[in-house]
Amino acid sequence: MMVAVMPALALACEPAICREEGLALYQRRIEPLFSEDRPTTCNQCHLSGVDLTLFVRETPCETMACLVELDLVDLDAPERSLVLSWIGRAQPDSALITQDVIAAEHDGFLEWITHTAVCGGIEACAGTRCGPAPIGACDLRVVDVQESPYEPDPADCSPLARERAFLHRVYAWRGRCFPCHYRGTDLGVPGAPRWIEAERGCGPASIASMANLFALDVIDWDDPARSRFLRKPLSVDAGGLPHGGHDKYATTDDEMYQSVLGWIEYEAGCRR
Repeated sequence: MMVAVMPALALACEPAICREEGLALYQRRIEPLFSEDRPTTCNQCHLSGVDLTLFVRETPCETMACLVELDLVDLDAPERSLVLSWIGRAQPDSALITQDVIAAEHDGFLEWITHTAVCGGIEACAGTRCGPAPIGACDLRVVDVQESPYEPDPADCSPLARERAFLHRVYAWRGRCFPCHYRGTDLGVPGAPRWIEAERGCGPASIASMANLFALDVIDWDDPARSRFLRKPLSVDAGGLPHGGHDKYATTDDEMYQSVLGWIEYEAGCRR
């Protein structure tokens, strides 16, 4: 039986002490889950095909920042973190994958997440961000495009310019669509179109994702703002459509909404 595990910490914990105790906790409860000698069925079973090592970075702070960035961890309510529900869905199916093993992983993650939350969230890590992705995976993330927004030249409709526009204005925001629309996993809402490629480098993965998106026919090239692709993630109160994966932007002022709309308008202009 999985139980809530609260670390024995004071809310006024000193940052240095928090980081020291957090590192010790990570090395004791989390790091062993990523060791090479651990059965690979652990990843396949417990997280339904999501390899835990995809989220591992050089430091515990960077690893936590990645989990938070992908909405896999809820520092406001640690027990509601998505990663815990994935672990909880596992079923004992061998002498190696037992209920005790599953419970230990669940409680280990919960303790680490709770410790981070009690210590002030990722701010306790001095604002550490998600580190570089593993070799071979695309490392372009929303933080990159927010700091240096890409504005396509309306007069340049070359294939390279159009691919680059999609990469920076749409693909870089793919984290908000995780995991429902990612190919290669059945996590998330059943029946959700799996159009996002994420297992290759940025260029090839983005181009393949763009082709997959075009095949869905969810973009209104005559009236970009009415595109199903744009309105599905938008809250109904703001003019959006019901979305099984919950709202991804509350209003049309959201940076992702504006980024995607800008891409649709640019691509529509090129098509004309």
